[in-house]
Amino acid sequence: MDISEVGSGETSAKASPRAVPSVPGYDEVVERNQIGILLQPGDLTVRNGDIAVTKWGDLMLVNEDYSAFFNLVQEWRFNYPTLKVMFETVFETFEKQRQLAEETEDLFPRPTNAHPHPLFNPEMDFAAYHRLIDEDGAAEVARGTYAGAVVIVIVKALQSFKDNVAATRQEWTQSGSLFGGHSLGQVLEASANNVRHNDEWAKTRPPTRKQLGSIRVLAAALDEPIAADGKGHR
Repeated sequence: MDISEVGSGETSAKASPRAVPSVPGYDEVVERNQIGILLQPGDLTVRNGDIAVTKWGDLMLVNEDYSAFFNLVQEWRFNYPTLKVMFETVFETFEKQRQLAEETEDLFPRPTNAHPHPLFNPEMDFAAYHRLIDEDGAAEVARGTYAGAVVIVIVKALQSFKDNVAATRQEWTQSGSLFGGHSLGQVLEASANNVRHNDEWAKTRPPTRKQLGSIRVLAAALDEPIAADGKGHR
């Protein structure tokens, strides 16, 4: 049975099959991003008469820093096809919801003297109405699911890299371009915390001290006002 057959009723605005992007080449990623340490080939390292491994148990190439960059590039390459599809789908849900809103509007029959409200009009197609409402809800949930998955994957890769190069907390929070005074890594870390603990954040008013640390980072990055105790955060 085709999985597309499962469910009640046909879906509106059927999505066309998406071509999965190919894995970018290792040399392409290294050269495009000018990762200087990887522009030279690396070889296995022997320490204390044995082949060295990283703290994660991977074979070490050259040293900790070289291996850290190598593993980061590999993790990016292998995740890229999936991340690209999920990232683009996040924005496609906005268009889908716009189309669903138009279809829902078209369902409502014109009001008459006998039936001034469309929900009391016998010509109203309630089955189609509920189907469109369900699809809109599913699109809303999908956007958060895809975006959250993208953030979790990227943060996992960055935090492993940070640990491998033994970066300090200051380097993690102050390196590169800053967004509202916070580094990209710090903003993504706060975003991942939001994904993991969204239900807790939603029901805890005002937020706890631990929650507030991430909430303040996101508010600053998005340039949104926030009360001193975190009340009113999105």
